[in-house]
Amino acid sequence: MYISQIKWALAIVFGLLLTGHSVLAMSKIDLYGHELLLPDVVYSSQNTNACHSNTNLHEIVAGWMENESVDILINRLDAYATELKMDGMAYLMMLNKVANVELPNSSEDCKTLFKYAVLRKKGYDVFVGYTSSSITLYGRTNIMIDNCLFIERGPKKYFDLSFSQQREPSAEQLLVVHHSGVVKPLVMDVIHPPAFSAKQSKRVIPYEYDGMLYFFTAKVNQSLIEYYKELPTIRINTVYLNYGLSESAQQSLVAELKEATASLTEVVAMDFMLRFVQTAFEYRKDEQVYGQEKFSFPEETLMNRYSDCEDKSMLFAVFVNQVLGLKTVALYYEKTNHINVAVETKNASVANFTFNEHPYIVCEPSGKGFAVGESATSVSYANLIDW
Repeated sequence: MYISQIKWALAIVFGLLLTGHSVLAMSKIDLYGHELLLPDVVYSSQNTNACHSNTNLHEIVAGWMENESVDILINRLDAYATELKMDGMAYLMMLNKVANVELPNSSEDCKTLFKYAVLRKKGYDVFVGYTSSSITLYGRTNIMIDNCLFIERGPKKYFDLSFSQQREPSAEQLLVVHHSGVVKPLVMDVIHPPAFSAKQSKRVIPYEYDGMLYFFTAKVNQSLIEYYKELPTIRINTVYLNYGLSESAQQSLVAELKEATASLTEVVAMDFMLRFVQTAFEYRKDEQVYGQEKFSFPEETLMNRYSDCEDKSMLFAVFVNQVLGLKTVALYYEKTNHINVAVETKNASVANFTFNEHPYIVCEPSGKGFAVGESATSVSYANLIDW
């Protein structure tokens, strides 16, 4: 247990005793290896038993929002969010775990209403959609989420915060409990990931190039990997490359790649890493592995058993940037639903095209055997994504 946790728990106990309140019980949740100590929420039977009726949802949510023990819980969650540098999306992932621990015997509908009350109380732009058989939490975000149910209200788009790719649209009634204060979206920091770092993992990756056998070591941030796996499928943009690889992966795998390519020319070094991604990470479509589309962050791809074109492309782009310091763009082939990468090069004679007055050479990380400059599909059919 952290020292700060002990101090906080003692402060809560003495504070409640001095004010005449009963002492709250404590619960623990595992947040990607970080142990969080939280007060149990005191709830009424109405909160937990009537959620399925859909006849008094406003009263149930209002009950949560007026509950003093919910205020205490939110204060502690906010402290952890600050300590671990969580953005709005990470806060939502934490709240999912909190609801399961705080309301272990309650229905999913009841947990949804509880999460709605907490988020609404914190000023997030969320609301509930409900039918006679289901309750859905919707929220506005600063990122586009693929393959997820959403509702448009005016110019704003609200996503189903369960992020299920299996749900079908249905006619719903809407519940919005008004709360004073600024209404804000669930913002995801697209530059830096949260400071989750409690768990580490390691993988040794064999690789043969030009007759020489290498054994690269990838030490990864397992906490971040577990967090990434719970995130929805975020539309491909700069967040994947900005998050890149963790400090531990940079100090191990990236450092070893730099050493292995230090004496090579730019194009040969590029080819070294291209063939590494082609051969060391086995290709398989997400639908075969997960049953749905799921873009993986580069740190995930290092440890995944299988990866597909966008996963390999993003990992290769990060390697090229962090090892060679070169900029990349993504090339999306809509007809074949395929992605590869073009790398800015100083050698204009080998370039496939020019973008923003800089020469770029195409690289195909997915298919084995493609050399630098070769592509499975003509680059003329690609849409360029400046990520």
